[in-house]
Amino acid sequence: MKVFPYLASPAHRGRVGVVAASAALALGSLGVSSAARGQWSVTNLHPTSWEYSGALGAFGPQQVGSVGYSIPTGGEVTHASMWNGSAASWIDLHPAGFKSVAYATSGEHQVGYIDYTDPSGPTPRPQTRASLWSGTAASWVNLHPFKSGNSAARGVFGSQQVGEVEGRASLWSGTASSWVDLHPKGSWIGSVALGTSGTHQVGYVGVLSPGPFGGLDTTASLWSGTAASWVSLHPAGATTSEARGIFGTQQVGVASIGGVSHAGLWSGTAESLGRPEPRRSGALGGIRGFRRMAGGVR
Repeated sequence: MKVFPYLASPAHRGRVGVVAASAALALGSLGVSSAARGQWSVTNLHPTSWEYSGALGAFGPQQVGSVGYSIPTGGEVTHASMWNGSAASWIDLHPAGFKSVAYATSGEHQVGYIDYTDPSGPTPRPQTRASLWSGTAASWVNLHPFKSGNSAARGVFGSQQVGEVEGRASLWSGTASSWVDLHPKGSWIGSVALGTSGTHQVGYVGVLSPGPFGGLDTTASLWSGTAASWVSLHPAGATTSEARGIFGTQQVGVASIGGVSHAGLWSGTAESLGRPEPRRSGALGGIRGFRRMAGGVR
């Protein structure tokens, strides 16, 4: 069962740009002045031969995403894309099929999916394949471990890729045969991995929400390369949570508490979660620290 509708409208309509700031902006939480935090520059990455484009991931000087155009029947064609800081640097990663999207890059490798579904015909079950590139369309590697079904790769670091196969969090090491099913035991009806540090993986698992309207309740998750290593990062008092990124020993994501979404930072356990607390003074605010969320939020 496919649980997470991440394949819908992957190419954000409009023209994509890289928004860069000075190092001082990134360090605003350390007390840098508001004047320094305002030093922005914007680069338009949109290649003029395409109708729209969107950037979905970046690492160092490299950006990835997709470009696309609409077709008369109402569908769209998208091509996985890579940039190195300018529109002129655009590289078409599209290998085959009618759609492809790149979600993330490590600077050396890029991941995403391709889709063989014909957008001009009927609407059969999508045929998506988790994909890995090394900077060119010709380098494309199909990571899908089965002859049928659907998959997508969502994160990459070093030689490791993560994503999902048929609604199950998944891990690869460069080939379809290296696939590892990360879906944990229990009542979870689906899972997805969104990021990896090369050692640990993050994402979320889900169960159907109670009540007549259905929906999905998600639980932020951490793995260490196997399904058995799964750890719940879900904080006390939250209805839903997701871990979306990881670097070193820290994980970041979001948790919904009292109907309000809170950005959060973990260090490997649910109890370690905190959320950024806005400054109570200053026109631009900033980050003062992290409130602990275990046991609820004050």
